[in-house]
Amino acid sequence: MGRGLSSNVSLSNRNSMYHGSLWLDFENDHEEEHLSAKISRCIIRGNEIIFEFSGINEGCHYSGSCKLLKNGAAYYGVGIFKYADDREVSSIVEASLQINGSEVSLHGTWKDEGDQESYELEAELKV
Repeated sequence: MGRGLSSNVSLSNRNSMYHGSLWLDFENDHEEEHLSAKISRCIIRGNEIIFEFSGINEGCHYSGSCKLLKNGAAYYGVGIFKYADDREVSSIVEASLQINGSEVSLHGTWKDEGDQESYELEAELKV
């Protein structure tokens, strides 16, 4: 997960709303996990990225939001999601942002509270 974290944002694309998919992948010698979620709304505004997401993990629905603030070349923040059974999980998120016309991609890491290792984060979004 040693990706270079950079931002390539054109001023004309700021304050735009996007939607798309989020993937979280984890793999080590003992286990492998691949999660996906739908991003229903993502707003890129100035030095922040805010998105709402939902999905299913092991048959249990969850939904949440994430707010990232730019610090240097990368965005850092917290994602919080809640399962249908009221379990809530807080996560530390670090990502780079790339905008190419009407398409946006996020790349970085997602680490749930209490976990020792991070998931690799990928998101593909469109206007």
